[in-house]
Amino acid sequence: MNIVFFGTELSDKYPEVMGSFLLESEQEHWLTLQDVLSALFQGDNIAIRQATQDEMERAETYGALYDIGKQLGVSYGRLLDYKGEDHAKEFMAYVMGVIDAAKASVEVG
Repeated sequence: MNIVFFGTELSDKYPEVMGSFLLESEQEHWLTLQDVLSALFQGDNIAIRQATQDEMERAETYGALYDIGKQLGVSYGRLLDYKGEDHAKEFMAYVMGVIDAAKASVEVG
């Protein structure tokens, strides 16, 4: 079992999204310290390494995108409540246009 340790800063900042440990496998997923301890007590062979700077930056970006998604959800809900469905749909169309433009920029560059 190969595990990447990210420290506690990101898991404290984005507890809904990530933990301190990431299991390196085809289906990566976050682990808690309890998960790691359980694996040790079960006799699993475990290798733990510190996350690289690139991995830390990627995880920070992932957390920031999660926050953006939450904020968009709140904004959409407020638009529905106060401005109606048409405004909310226009807002989402605009946001999706921005996302599509960003994707195209990444694919080209």
